[in-house]
This record gives sequence, structure tokens and C-alpha cells, in this order.
Amino acid sequence: MKYIVFCAHEIPKVYEGLTGGFVDRLKGLSSAILLSRLFGVKLVVLWREPFPINNYFNFSDEIEFFEGHVDNLVECPKINFLHKNFQAQISNRNPLEFYQSLKDILQSSPVVFFSNRECGELFRYFSKCCGEEALKLLPQNGWDIFGQGYISVSDRIRPEKINFETKKDTVSLHFRVGGENLRWTDPALYNEERLPNDLGRLCSSLAKARGKIRFKVFSDNTQVRERAVNILRSNSFEVHESNCEPVHLERSQGFHAAELAATLREWVDIGDASFVIRTAGAFAAYAAKCRGIDVFNIDDISAIEGRVTQM
Repeated sequence: MKYIVFCAHEIPKVYEGLTGGFVDRLKGLSSAILLSRLFGVKLVVLWREPFPINNYFNFSDEIEFFEGHVDNLVECPKINFLHKNFQAQISNRNPLEFYQSLKDILQSSPVVFFSNRECGELFRYFSKCCGEEALKLLPQNGWDIFGQGYISVSDRIRPEKINFETKKDTVSLHFRVGGENLRWTDPALYNEERLPNDLGRLCSSLAKARGKIRFKVFSDNTQVRERAVNILRSNSFEVHESNCEPVHLERSQGFHAAELAATLREWVDIGDASFVIRTAGAFAAYAAKCRGIDVFNIDDISAIEGRVTQM
């Protein structure tokens, strides 16, 4: 049977460059699953760096893992949907024509596939040239790969259950700031100066709900997390504070496996809530959506209020 090899990270001599962090790689995996189902080819996953992904997640039987030497992939045909490559390849092309070109490439085996694009982009594009029955077999969003059982969380990274003393609904609050204090650099995704105002508005709008909700606070920046915890507590909210500083997988050289596992454990912990509030980035959004719960931006006060009233 013909097969496609999804490479989650750079492979010397095959592709050298940035592929993205944990959620970007999950998005790429979702598009690999879509292509394998769309074209009827077997999916093989190569995700070894900075850890083998199947050490921490369970996969369905239809997904296999690459066991060979990466040098065997150097001469293989390649499909590259990383970053803006997918949009560039479909620009001004008929969907049926592009579908046929991919089908022709996949006559070879194996074909190496790089992607950090969410499968929803591919689904919307190829829906123009596929029948309804074929579309029913495909994941429509990246988080569908969890809901449809392609991948699930292993007990090896499931956080310890917190024994809260009070009976309240838990809300995860995630501040994605950027690279400060983490030994890697990303563009700033959240202006720390907004923190007092954003949390002030949130606390004011949820003041009447103090008796029925608590917050779990997460951030990739210790200072921001501690400030957020202090503001929430000063407004009489019950708060549980994470003590993990997540590591960006693509800039993880020098980190120990335990630190990387803690990042994945925090990702799971964020999604273990009634709903999630976030500032930016896909880390918290996917943590929520992969668990089938709502996620809101911190400035969407009316939607957050509406969700709390449903509790």
C-alpha cells in the first residue's frame, strides 16, 4: 500500500528550517490525516524531536510510526505545505487540477509531507471537488483528530487531579506572552501593560460569580502569571496557579525531557476545565477545542458573561 510520511520537524538533507511548535505540529498532523483519507494512502508519522510523540499520546491503529533511517527519505518526492506554501500552491489553480497533481505525486511511495497548516484549510479547498460521501470521511478541523479518535492523551502526561476544597466550576486562564524568561524568542503576542485593565474588566464582570467559579492560571511568563494571580485574589476569586513554564518545542535545545513533558502536561491541564479564556496564540485554543470545550478571548466580556450564566 502506498504511504505518506508526515515529518513534524526538520530533517537534515530533506527539509531544514522551522516547522513550528507543538500546536503547529498538531495542525500539520491533522492535514496529513486528511490527505491520507482523501487519497486512500497509509499515514506514517515521523515525530522524534525533541521527543517521540507516541511516548505521550496514544494513536489509532491506522497511524504508524516511521522506524527507518531518515537518509532513506532524501530522494523521496515531497509535498510542502509549511507556512504559506499551501496558499502559494493553490493560488490561481483549479481545485480539481491541484487534486489531480497531488494524486499523481502520491503514486510514488513513500511521499514525504511537511505541514503546519490546519486541516480545515484543506477541507474547505478540496470540498469543491469531492463528493459528500468522501467529505464525511475527513476531519474538518484540526481538533477533530482528537474527537474522532485518531489521537488521545496518554495517562503518562495526564496531570494529577487537584482536590479542591470547594465545589465550583473551573475556568482556565492562559496568558501567551512570548519568549521572555524561556530562552527562546518569539514576537510579543500580548502586551503586559494591558494585564491590569483586562483582568480588571474580567473581575468586574464576573463579580457576582465568585461563589461558583475558580480560576486556574497559566502563562509562559512567570512574572505575568504571578501578577494575574495577585489581581484575581485581590478581587476575592479562588485561584490555582500553575508552576510550569512551557517550553517551545522548536526552540527546546538544552531542555530536559521532564521539562518538555511538563509543557504537554500543562497543555492537557488547560483543557481540563469548564471553559478557557486566553490572550493570544493557538496553545490554549487547541487545548480547549481538542477537549470539546469553549474558548474565549479575554476581551470578549459579553460572551464570557453569557457562558458563566449557563453554569
